[in-house]
Amino acid sequence: MNYQFGGHFGYIGYIFFNNHLPIGNPTDYWCFFNPPLFYIVSALFMKFQMLFNFTIEQGLENLQILSALYTIVFIIYVYKILKEVNKSSKVGIDGINFILEKAIDNEFKNMLYTQKDEYQNVYERSKNLLLQNGEKSEDTPPVQKAMSWMGIQMSTLTNTTDSKLAEILIQGNDMGIIKGTKLLNSMNFKEQSIKNILNDFVSLQQENIDELKKYL
Repeated sequence: MNYQFGGHFGYIGYIFFNNHLPIGNPTDYWCFFNPPLFYIVSALFMKFQMLFNFTIEQGLENLQILSALYTIVFIIYVYKILKEVNKSSKVGIDGINFILEKAIDNEFKNMLYTQKDEYQNVYERSKNLLLQNGEKSEDTPPVQKAMSWMGIQMSTLTNTTDSKLAEILIQGNDMGIIKGTKLLNSMNFKEQSIKNILNDFVSLQQENIDELKKYL
């Protein structure tokens, strides 16, 4: 396993020359403890470059291209998550607005206004973070908003009690928790500002459910 390359390049070099992962005692080669996918892709990229008569040294230097591509993919993925939170919080605001049109009890309405403010907070935070990074915050598509409004109208044709309205909102919050939790579980990186917003988004919906249960 002795190669002219050191550190991470040693791992890449081993795969490049031997066409398989290292064998032997990995404790002698600290970087071999890292997940192998990056090194496998790097070794394959090296082999690809050899088809065009690049030297080994040039091939190693060109591995920076992969790092740049990983960074681009990472940024796209991170802001896709942020856009999902931004969009979902706006859907939550729209849903509460539709329910407020049906609500009569002042205590129930005051609770909904508080929940709407919490959604608005998440919406504004995610919107500002998107704008800071040159991304746009998008409103709920008109068709989706119309379908949401129509669904609430159909569900409350014969029953507009607080219990029924709370049930509809609980179902919406449940869906939001599932989406938010899936997004959290997919985040295998430390982008704390986005994680904080996402955690708050999930937490506020759980709190919403706890409050709404009192009206069932």
